[in-house]
Amino acid sequence: MKIQTEKKRVYLETLEIGDAEEIACQANDAELSQSVAAAGEFPHPYSIDDAMMFIAGAAEECARGKGYHFGIKMDDGKVIGMAGIRNIDNESHTGEIGFWIGRGYRRHGFATEAVASLITFGFGELVLEKIFAEVLVSNHRSISLLSKLGFASERQGIVRTGTGKVSDTLIMSLARG
Repeated sequence: MKIQTEKKRVYLETLEIGDAEEIACQANDAELSQSVAAAGEFPHPYSIDDAMMFIAGAAEECARGKGYHFGIKMDDGKVIGMAGIRNIDNESHTGEIGFWIGRGYRRHGFATEAVASLITFGFGELVLEKIFAEVLVSNHRSISLLSKLGFASERQGIVRTGTGKVSDTLIMSLARG
């Protein structure tokens, strides 16, 4: 599946095994592993095997209708990050959004474009009523991005990051509307 962003600088595409090397290259970043709230799911160092396991898990999640994970890609097909909706609950019509961008591609608006398109996909194709995100309170860039796209703070939580550190999180959400 391919989703074009509004500005057409990047697009989202379903992950494939052939993406593993580029994913590992972009994800093998200590700063990134410390800023992702997905508990225990973002190790450092991040290997090609880690990427292949993630891609296989993402395909399984998609087959069950519980999650959709995409590579954020440049026009040439290069993976510069990932974005997805997981923990989809078809009874409450909710899902959790997550995203990251490789070091050399941050602060260019690529994540904002990708997440905006993912939100459209979630409310449109998936017919979700509410999308939430769990963000480390120290991840000011992600909090700012989500706020810019209309997400509001709901509550705080706590999580153990991929590096094993216990950190405070902020649960943010956006309702259809």
